[in-house]
Amino acid sequence: MSDQTFSLLDPFSSVDLGLADTADGIKQWAIANRGIIQPIKQVFNDLIIGIDTALNAVPPIIMLCLIVLIAWQSAGRRVAAVVAVAMFALGFLAPNAWSLAMTTLAIVVSAVILCFVIGLPLGIVAGKNDRMEAAMRPVLDTMQTIPAFVYLVPVVMLIGIGNVSGVIVTIIFALPPTNPADITWHPRREPKRCRSSARVWRLTPADPVQG
Repeated sequence: MSDQTFSLLDPFSSVDLGLADTADGIKQWAIANRGIIQPIKQVFNDLIIGIDTALNAVPPIIMLCLIVLIAWQSAGRRVAAVVAVAMFALGFLAPNAWSLAMTTLAIVVSAVILCFVIGLPLGIVAGKNDRMEAAMRPVLDTMQTIPAFVYLVPVVMLIGIGNVSGVIVTIIFALPPTNPADITWHPRREPKRCRSSARVWRLTPADPVQG
């Protein structure tokens, strides 16, 4: 409570819950204990550096051709042509633009790999355990709803500014979609999923279903 006299007309200035002091204490603790998370940071950093080194070892023209080929096979010729023009323009922006682009790609690839390594087992466990699913769903929904920049502040306090912080924030935001997919498509939940589809299409037990 504040030293000021409580007033019904202005209760906010006379009540102090101490939230600011608590938040400041958490911040100071995070800054003072950065060393605890350094081993995890080192693992993430080694993965990023390894992928970045591999991508930058490939000559730019060969990498450009591979990217255009992937775009062609996955999205068609028009998208491949747009990708080719964009990548050529990127390469001519600055002498180090291509290497920076490969570093960005390495960060994205690292985040995707770590998302699957962490999210796939959690999704399988949640698919087999109803209690685990019930505990995970609100957490995953919160992770996906809150903007990624909100996670950036505590991550930077614990790890510092750098590529690893970007990867961790990306993982937090991109991890939830991997889990609901595993939970929904787990064989144990197949009848429930079929019933949900039947309700959507307003089917009855008497309606024939063709495979």
